[in-house]
Amino acid sequence: MHPRRHDSVLTRPAAVLALAVAALLLIPDASRGSASGEVRRGNKAYRQERYEEALEAYRRAQLEDPDLAPLHFNIGNVHYRRERWDEALKEFELSQAGGDSALSARAFYNTGNTLFRQQNLPAAAEAYKSSLELDPADMDARYNLELVTKLIEQQQGQQQQQQQQQEQDQEQDQEQGQQEQQQEQEEQSSSDQQEQQREEEQEQEQQQEKQQEQEQQQDEPSREDQEAPQPQPGEMTPEEAAQLLNAIREQEEKTQEERRAARVQEGRRGEYDW
Repeated sequence: MHPRRHDSVLTRPAAVLALAVAALLLIPDASRGSASGEVRRGNKAYRQERYEEALEAYRRAQLEDPDLAPLHFNIGNVHYRRERWDEALKEFELSQAGGDSALSARAFYNTGNTLFRQQNLPAAAEAYKSSLELDPADMDARYNLELVTKLIEQQQGQQQQQQQQQEQDQEQDQEQGQQEQQQEQEEQSSSDQQEQQREEEQEQEQQQEKQQEQEQQQDEPSREDQEAPQPQPGEMTPEEAAQLLNAIREQEEKTQEERRAARVQEGRRGEYDW
C-alpha cells in the first residue's frame, strides 16, 4: 500500500480548510486479470480530471471484485470531485470497513471533508478524530480538526447570541404589549369616564329643564284664570256678586215668610160669620 498522496500541494492560511481529498491511485495487480487494465485506465482519467470516464473504468473493475475497498475509495473520490456528497460518503464508508488502517485513515479524512462540504461540522470533527486515531501524524487532519472545532465554537457563540437577542426581543415585545394594553385600558377608562360625565351632564340638563318647566307652570295662571274676566278697579268680582245675590235671595225669602205669618195672625183676629 502506497503512502497517502494529495492532488495538489497545500498552502494553508490560518482560516483555510485543507479540503483536498486523500487520493489512492491503485497500482495494477497482475493477479487480478482484466481488472488491472480498467484500474490503470481509471487512474489515468482521474489524474487528467476526466472523472466520469474514471468512474466508468472503476465500475468495470468492480465487476470482477465488487468488494475491493480501494476501488470504493477511488469511486468515492470521483463522486467528491463531482460534488455528489451523499454518494461519496457511501463509498468512503465502504472503504473504511473493508480496508487496512492506512486506507481507513484516508477514508475518514475524506469523509470529514465531505461532511464539511455539507456543513455538518460536528460529524466532520468526529471523522477527523477517527482519521487521527489511525494516523496521528496526518497534519492535514489535525489542522482541519482544530479549524472545524473553532468554527463549531463560533457557531455556538452566534447561536447563543441569537438566542439571547431573541429572548431580549421577546421581553421587549412583551413589555411593549403590556404598555400598549395598559394604554388601551387607560384610554378605555378615560373614555368611560368621559361618557359617564356626559351622561351626568345630560341628566343635570334634563333635571334643570324639568325644574324650569315646573317653575314656569307655577308662575303662569291657570287656563280658567286666564279665561275668566278680570275685575276692573271698583267692580265686584264674580264671587262677590254671587254672594250678594245669595244674600238678596235670602232676604226676599225671609220677607215673604214674615208676610205669610202676618196674614195668618190677621185672619185669627177677624170676625167669625155665623
